[in-house]
Amino acid sequence: MWLVRLAIGAGFLLIGVAQFRLSDEMVRQQRDLYYRIPSALTPFSDRIGVSSGYSWTPQGADVGIDWRPEEGDRLLLVNGAPFVGMADYLRAFRAVPGGGEFTVTVRNAEGKEATFAYHGRPRTCGSPSRAWAISVWALPPFFCLFTACFAVLQYPRSSLAWAFGGALLSLSQVSLWPDYAALLELVGSPMGLADEAHLPVVAGRAFLQSAWPAFLLAGAGTIRPLGWLGWGLVVGFLGMAGVEAGLAVAWSEDYRPWVGLYEVLAARGTELALVGMGGVALWVWTVDRWLGVVAGVLLLSAGVTLYMVPETLESFRWAHYSDDTRKVVPEYPPCVVTPQFVVLVATAAMILAALVRAGRQAPWQLVGAWALFVPLLFHLGRAWSGYWIAFQIPFLEECPEMFLWSAAGAVLLAGWWVVERARERLSRNEGQFG
Repeated sequence: MWLVRLAIGAGFLLIGVAQFRLSDEMVRQQRDLYYRIPSALTPFSDRIGVSSGYSWTPQGADVGIDWRPEEGDRLLLVNGAPFVGMADYLRAFRAVPGGGEFTVTVRNAEGKEATFAYHGRPRTCGSPSRAWAISVWALPPFFCLFTACFAVLQYPRSSLAWAFGGALLSLSQVSLWPDYAALLELVGSPMGLADEAHLPVVAGRAFLQSAWPAFLLAGAGTIRPLGWLGWGLVVGFLGMAGVEAGLAVAWSEDYRPWVGLYEVLAARGTELALVGMGGVALWVWTVDRWLGVVAGVLLLSAGVTLYMVPETLESFRWAHYSDDTRKVVPEYPPCVVTPQFVVLVATAAMILAALVRAGRQAPWQLVGAWALFVPLLFHLGRAWSGYWIAFQIPFLEECPEMFLWSAAGAVLLAGWWVVERARERLSRNEGQFG
């Protein structure tokens, strides 16, 4: 097996090199005084989604204009070239902290066009220490990577070890930020890397962020047979993750031919989530009737929750910004229901139900791992509901890294159980064929 292990080690080494580049970029930018992306773009369009308009300076003949890029304006040119994807835009931003600048040409809602320059803007919210930045943006993904590598190298013939490794790689790429904090997370996007090697990194990261249901289901298949339905679901989840990877590459390089596909998938995100949950519920029903009832209740609850009438925005407040401007902004409800939030809650509840169903037969490592994952699940649930700022959680405000530390303990416990079970199966198989 040494050739197999050598190939596996080489694969994980490539993943580690890519992760080092991403983590180094994120840590460097988070500590840089000019770390904030001036404007984020609405995916698969040239429309500005979130913008720090005061960061832009009118350039050349447009010095005297009285407007700045705002949400909904169209981005036409980046450094004089047509905007077709995020790669050139993010690369232009990466050059700014070194003393450069980049320009954009924007058309506003009134049809006026102007060119603006971005020179960087000193932050007003302080700079994290290097140790804190590394502990949040570098250590967690490498911890997941090394643990996955150890499990797979130790038992390369174990399907459970491979499923566990895939789940850990997905966990290493999970976004800790809510959607509206995209200006912060974009600084670590692989789309901004300055060589062609960024394409497989863009695709791989997007794939892993979407493939976790397949890995969890494949892991469950090592306890109860998946059958044709379960394997069909695994293939379906992996297929959707592949589509997401392709769309990520398109958004990076040239989004224009793929706008239609993206809009169809974006408009049907709720339905796709329910279809996936429905397929899993059906498989669970074929395996265990009691758990099937729980899965059905979760599916019904998810459908009702996702199609509830949303709360109306009835409260507003004045916001005062660092450039001495004031704007009226709405007070959002404490939780915005999203498909990601609902799927996360349903998945956590389904795993808990399976542990309860197992009773005393449930491995204590998995019970402990689930309990230790609760702080991370709480953070992700609030972040993915689009309300909480990353790391600012009520009962974790004094020690925001706690959910990362507890998740590390959960990974170690789960890895312990995976290694033990793989060893038992290997010993049993050797006994049968010995």
